[in-house]
Amino acid sequence: MEKSVLSDEEINKRLKSCGLRPTIQRAAVYRYLLENRTHPSVDEIYTNLSGDYAAFSKTTVYNCVQSLCEKGLVMPVTIGCSEVRYDGNPSPHAHFRCEQCNSITDIDVPNRGFDIQPPSGSVCKRVDIYLTGKCEKCS
Repeated sequence: MEKSVLSDEEINKRLKSCGLRPTIQRAAVYRYLLENRTHPSVDEIYTNLSGDYAAFSKTTVYNCVQSLCEKGLVMPVTIGCSEVRYDGNPSPHAHFRCEQCNSITDIDVPNRGFDIQPPSGSVCKRVDIYLTGKCEKCS
């Protein structure tokens, strides 16, 4: 697990700056996503946090993740999986998913990726670049 460089105060400040109330649950989910670069699902987040927070439910985790996504602090990753996974790194980058173990890894994309333009008159909110295959461990 990669430790977050953000203090509790910095996490709360980020949440407030996006118009989110820094609840204990929301801050815990956000911290978990910052510290665990494995692109976890709601179930994984719930399993790993529920022991530390008695008031957690899967619905609470889902609602926290949704509000973090809506504010651009977290991004959903839907790469050929049956479940949505979440990334605490909303900066532009690509993903690689192993078709055997389902691990998802971040890939740096120089110069913000390809110069892809949406159709004339359209507004693009996000570009997703996914690669699939077998990771080093599985190949």
